[in-house]
Amino acid sequence: MKPAEGEPHAHARIFAGLALVAFATLMYEVLLTRIFSVTMWHHFAFMSISVAMFGLSAGAIIVQAFPSYFATSMTLQRMAESAFFFAVTIVLSFLTHLSVPFAPRLNLVFFYSVALTYAALALPFIFSGICICLALTRFVRSINRLYAVDLTGAAAGCFVVILLLNIVDGPSAVLLVAAVAASAAAVMGHPIQSWVKKASLIVVTLLVIAAAANAVLARKQHPALFITWAKGTAEKRPLYERWNPTARVQVTGDEAVPHIPYRFGMGSKYPNTTPMRDLDLTVDATSLTILTAFHGSFDDVQHLKYLVMNVAQYLYTNGDVLVLGTGGDREILSSLLFGQRSVVAVALKRGDLDAIHRRFGEFTGHLDRDPRVRFVNDDARSFVRQTPQRFDLIQITSIGGVFVLLEQPLYTAEAWISYLDHLKPGGVLSVSRSCGPKAEAEMYRATSLARAVLTRRGVADPRAHIVVVRSDPAAIARSDSFATLLVARDPFSGEQLDKLESASQLAGFEIVLSPRASLDPVFGRLASSDVTPQLLDATSLDLRPTTDDHPYFFNVQRFRDLANRQVWRNPSRTYNLEALSSLVALMLVVVVLTAIGILWPLRWLGSDAHAAAIPMAGVYFCSIGLAYVFIEMALMQMLTMFLGHPTYSIGVVLSTLLIFSGIGSSIAVGRGTGRVRLMLLIVVLIAFASLASPILRACGAMPTSARIVASMLLIAPLGLLMGMPLPLGMRLASEKMSALPWLWGLNGAASVCGSVAAMILALMFGISFVV
Repeated sequence: MKPAEGEPHAHARIFAGLALVAFATLMYEVLLTRIFSVTMWHHFAFMSISVAMFGLSAGAIIVQAFPSYFATSMTLQRMAESAFFFAVTIVLSFLTHLSVPFAPRLNLVFFYSVALTYAALALPFIFSGICICLALTRFVRSINRLYAVDLTGAAAGCFVVILLLNIVDGPSAVLLVAAVAASAAAVMGHPIQSWVKKASLIVVTLLVIAAAANAVLARKQHPALFITWAKGTAEKRPLYERWNPTARVQVTGDEAVPHIPYRFGMGSKYPNTTPMRDLDLTVDATSLTILTAFHGSFDDVQHLKYLVMNVAQYLYTNGDVLVLGTGGDREILSSLLFGQRSVVAVALKRGDLDAIHRRFGEFTGHLDRDPRVRFVNDDARSFVRQTPQRFDLIQITSIGGVFVLLEQPLYTAEAWISYLDHLKPGGVLSVSRSCGPKAEAEMYRATSLARAVLTRRGVADPRAHIVVVRSDPAAIARSDSFATLLVARDPFSGEQLDKLESASQLAGFEIVLSPRASLDPVFGRLASSDVTPQLLDATSLDLRPTTDDHPYFFNVQRFRDLANRQVWRNPSRTYNLEALSSLVALMLVVVVLTAIGILWPLRWLGSDAHAAAIPMAGVYFCSIGLAYVFIEMALMQMLTMFLGHPTYSIGVVLSTLLIFSGIGSSIAVGRGTGRVRLMLLIVVLIAFASLASPILRACGAMPTSARIVASMLLIAPLGLLMGMPLPLGMRLASEKMSALPWLWGLNGAASVCGSVAAMILALMFGISFVV
């Protein structure tokens, strides 16, 4: 097929327009993962991939369905129009998403809200898909270079959006992405005849002005465009809000008005009569920590001694403490209150530290200026592996858990082994979790994980190393109940147990499990050395220890429980079941929409002169689409463990795969080489499946920048070979049939369903199974 006649600069404009559309497409796709972390949950990153692939595939089907409208002579005009509507619908779909609350429930309203959200967000990608499909199917002789430009532009979008979020807030970034899409329309629009050129320039100007104005207002804490619903709850305007690539940080409350401190985690002996001044710091709308007012006098913060999260502090004086994943200042202030010698606080989220030290530094007493305190902006696991320092206490307080499908790098066997290796003799790992009615099983799984880690370290009697302490026993039926798991490097001494019992009596804690006694037989069984995998499988909860390959610490239910009415009647189980049901609901929505929007148009292929070749071609394109997205999803989850945050893993995986797939596409030429290259790809995938985990473990102690480079080097060979099958297939198919848009759409359809299927398979069988 030849480029459209009558456009002397058509080819150059097509390359430029395609690059900008691909750039905006991936910017919006990655940006949605950050938006979803606030409006839904981190783990719905895969939904943005599914939405994007559905829209791109549906766009290809539209091109196939209306050949007269998309006539070859109108290719450039239609590309410009689709890019223009891509820009406009980005804004409209985003506004729609902000107006629909996402609250997982197994009912018709929730299914409808999922379908509405999915369809609205897919709309801009449909127009993007039309533009990209026209470029890749109307200029087949340049398919290699066009596909390379498409992937390279998309890869650049992955990098730029992460940089952009260091400058502006999420909603303002959406407006700028729409401006990029509109600029693509302006590039491709006819300079004289087309209305698209003039309209696009107007839209670009308006969007840039709106984005700049909203960003300035956001800096002043009064944005015009902001998140209205977060995880099903209406948002209140905060004192402070700041976006960055890994978090949206909000601080709410009143700095001047004292109030009775929150009771969550407090022992029963806490008098609860002295008003305090504190503020709530939330990360992505749910992960809550407290900013406590402090002006140098520890008499004002004596209530911290009644927190069960601090029970391990009673074991040490003048000790060295490591706080992992800190969000607020409470853990640091508690260590200073108990007289510890040094505190190292590790936080991946730069925005947390900025909020504490700059905006609220006077309120919190500028703990960053205390010579005993050192704040570190890094991934917690990587820092532990890098540091030569050993600690008396390593503390993790209620990190993660905002959604039960979330992979949490801090709660895996590999991570905990590293923690125990960095304890001094007599040192303790302290892990605090909610044990209220919706999270009672979290401490069970933590105990199971502790026992497994101790066993792997050669401990014959794990029970001698484990203590579980619960806050106010009367609060167990309320959401403010917390428990702390203590895992000792060496067996707890009699003196240490005496200190814990004395502290519990003083503060009103309850020791649920210790080497001396067990109030809950479940804890006793989970901590014993004779627990077998068969016994864990036989329990009504999934309490198997989490690993880097299966890191879903907060999901204690199995998919088969969705059909168990008895389990649904248990209020403590519905939180997990609602999360799993939302994944099932999304899968059903994806399958139905894919069947209607992509597979149903098969009827338009009846007149194809080479229809007999279509089934085998369909198998080919479906297979490579499914394989590509399975590897993509597995890499994202695998690298979340390695890099410490989903945003980093998504950016690294998408950009590296796209760059090297683009290179692979550009060199995928010549007859007789396709089969050899596919065989080589299979060999490389097998090698990757065998070597990836050992390589990542060996590189785990590197700084973040070095781990990003190592990740890219690991992914590069895969991307290079994974970029070849599509252009090879498109070139061959173009010689035998006219259904190229449909084949392109079928490839996308497999990717759409595969993105959700990969997530379900990883939850059921582990990440390596997906590979």
